[in-house]
Amino acid sequence: MNMHPSRRTLLQVGLLVVLGAAGFAVTRRLAPTPQEGEANAAATATPPPAQALVQAEARALTRPARLAVAFRLDPALTQGIYLGQRWVSPPEFYFAQPGAQFVVEAKAQDIDARGTRTDVSGDWAASDPEMVAITRHADGATLVIRKPGESDLTVRAGRDAKTLHVSAERLPDAMRVRISQ
Repeated sequence: MNMHPSRRTLLQVGLLVVLGAAGFAVTRRLAPTPQEGEANAAATATPPPAQALVQAEARALTRPARLAVAFRLDPALTQGIYLGQRWVSPPEFYFAQPGAQFVVEAKAQDIDARGTRTDVSGDWAASDPEMVAITRHADGATLVIRKPGESDLTVRAGRDAKTLHVSAERLPDAMRVRISQ
């Protein structure tokens, strides 16, 4: 196809104008409005150190208190697959162990706004100490459920508290326990 040179030039200029207009439209559409620009500048401005500390403390004080209890899975469940110690904190911990009583290790954990868990030392108390024996240690507690029945278990760490409901049932050769949090 032979095209006259002036026609080719006109087509090239027209194409450049269309591409330029499209680029300008996209750039204007993506550019922030003056109000957005001011808001972004204010948000990215670095506050003075004292003000930043006050803001961080205010965020920490306004976060919802979340305390969870984690339970150590029985090592017999995980030792053959090289998982090491596994701690879980489901809404309901439901297991059975052979024998007349049920033993589980537990620890209190603080969950921050980002979902990061931090182990905390807590005060543990059972509403029925005859049913649930608590042995406290530095990184948590060992819970021994000695008999069937129901009891509440309260964990306090700082200003936070968590109440767990313990329900135990004796089977012919085991103790089955459900701990709800």
